[in-house]
Amino acid sequence: SQHQQQVDRLEDHIKDLRRHEHDLLLQVEALEEREKELKEAVSAVRENEVLALKKVDSLNKQVQELKLHDRREEDSVQSDSGLSADDPRGRYDQFEKDLGNKSSSPEPIQEVFSSRVTLNLARPTSGSPSHGTAPAGSHAGILTPPPVAPPRRCKA
Repeated sequence: SQHQQQVDRLEDHIKDLRRHEHDLLLQVEALEEREKELKEAVSAVRENEVLALKKVDSLNKQVQELKLHDRREEDSVQSDSGLSADDPRGRYDQFEKDLGNKSSSPEPIQEVFSSRVTLNLARPTSGSPSHGTAPAGSHAGILTPPPVAPPRRCKA
C-alpha cells in the first residue's frame, strides 16, 4: 500500500511533467513562429534600407549636378558681365581689367543737352485781318529762342 502510494505519486508527477513538457513545446512553437515573423520584418527593413540608401545616393548625385550647373551658370554670368551672380556691384578684378584697357580704347563721353522753349499764346482779336492764320515768321505764336550753347563736357 505504501508502495502503491509511491507509484501513484510518481505517476502524478510524470503526468505533471508531461503537461509541463507539452506547455513548453507550445511555447517553443509560438516563439519559433514569432522568430519567423521577426526575421521577415528584419528582411523587409533591410530591403527598405537598401532602397532608401539608393534614393539618398540618387538625390546626392542630383544635388551635385545642380551645384555644378549653378557654378557653371555663375561662372558664365561672371565672365560675361564681370559681376558676381549674388552681388550687383562690380568685381574688383574686373575693374582692374577695365582700367588696363582704358588707355588703348577710350570710352565715349555721354553728352546731355537741354534747351528751353517759350510759348506765347494769344487769342486772335475779332478785328484781326488774318482770320486764324499766324503772321509770317511767328509760327502760330511760338517764338524760337536763340540756340543754347552745349554744356561743358565731363566724364560720366
